[in-house]
Amino acid sequence: MTNIMRKIDSIIIHCSATKAGQDFTVMDIDGWHRKRGFNGIGYHYVIRWMGK
Repeated sequence: MTNIMRKIDSIIIHCSATKAGQDFTVMDIDGWHRKRGFNGIGYHYVIRWMGK
């Protein structure tokens, strides 16, 4: 069986809208989303405050 990847034609960047200089983890954001009724974090990747 051959794995054929779909064509990626868009990259969506979402800002968490937190105050400047605050560093939040994936677990922090996951918790926020769960409190809002989602199944968990809704992102594939998280780029933290200092670019990690």
